[in-house]
Amino acid sequence: MKRLHTLKPPQGGNRRAWLLSVLVAASLLPAAAHCDAPAENEGFPRSALEIRSANGRQWFNIRIADTEARQELGLMFVRQLPRDEGMLFPQQKPQIVSMWMKNTLIPLDMLFIDSRGRIVCLLASTKPQSLDILTCAKPVKAVLEIAGGEAAHRGIHLGDRVTHAIFLRGFARNCNRSVSPRDRAMAAPKTSVARNGASGRCPRRLGPGRAARYSA
Repeated sequence: MKRLHTLKPPQGGNRRAWLLSVLVAASLLPAAAHCDAPAENEGFPRSALEIRSANGRQWFNIRIADTEARQELGLMFVRQLPRDEGMLFPQQKPQIVSMWMKNTLIPLDMLFIDSRGRIVCLLASTKPQSLDILTCAKPVKAVLEIAGGEAAHRGIHLGDRVTHAIFLRGFARNCNRSVSPRDRAMAAPKTSVARNGASGRCPRRLGPGRAARYSA
């Protein structure tokens, strides 16, 4: 899934040329997406995220779509999303966010999260490649996408709390950037993601398999 941006045509007599350029660009998208999982090859920042659900603490390794280009790409053309992974779409300030499933090949659960880290809307198992507009009527600070059906499997519901640095002040300055694995490891304290979030530090990514071990 990707963040939906409204395209505005230019003023004046160039509307026909503008429309033609949009149609040509759209026709080239499938050819450009020859990789099964382009998000892994685009240098997305990665970290860990925790959700406190009725079944306990749920951990995810996430990619962060921290630029407009990354938000437009999202999880398009990804053929498989591990159960302990996801993608986070942070916003500079709380706002109404709209998404869609164009060129998205797998169902996803969408969790709309407010500035306090609370899940205020949850759309389960969204339909692959649908052009329907998917939105939440409440302003949100971020949208988290995980594998379709995973929220129900883990007992994640409206009102559950999400722990991640973006829900603290200063994230854009301190965390919303790509760093090398070596620098991230040196900067990360040897504590849990929840404690990192509470202290305002950038959370570190969990190692392979650890997210699945911590989940219910």
